[in-house]
Amino acid sequence: MAVLLLAPAACVQDPTVPKLGGTEIELKIRQSTAQVALGATDTITVTVLNHLTQQVRILFGVDTPCQILVFIKDASARTVVPAGGQFNCVPVASQMVIAADSSVDRVFVWKGNTMFDPPGSTTRLAPGDYALSATLNANGFSVPAFAIKVTVLP
Repeated sequence: MAVLLLAPAACVQDPTVPKLGGTEIELKIRQSTAQVALGATDTITVTVLNHLTQQVRILFGVDTPCQILVFIKDASARTVVPAGGQFNCVPVASQMVIAADSSVDRVFVWKGNTMFDPPGSTTRLAPGDYALSATLNANGFSVPAFAIKVTVLP
């Protein structure tokens, strides 16, 4: 279970989920390289931006342990990373706190395989173009990042 709390500096509001209607919370994704060659490393950075004038605290329960899901899809929109679309997350409660008008970055390492590092994988993706994206899923809302192109070189 994930809960979004908006908490001004000296006050904690009722732990209900506010209805966010615009771009109060935004997700952006960028990569260190648009082309990944065999053995090369692509560092993927996902940024969660808080456009509100107060701190945001997002609580993730054991049923939603992945704060941010990063995935890569092929031309037919099939998730190829992680392999089979199966995300491995440790089922523990966690939280993400973002100061007013600020952001938080999460970094993922990828080498053109079917899994992110760690744990890594020895199965390479076929050369070609793919769509790299991410989603933040919390109780009552989901924030997607616009997909960007990544090319796996032979």
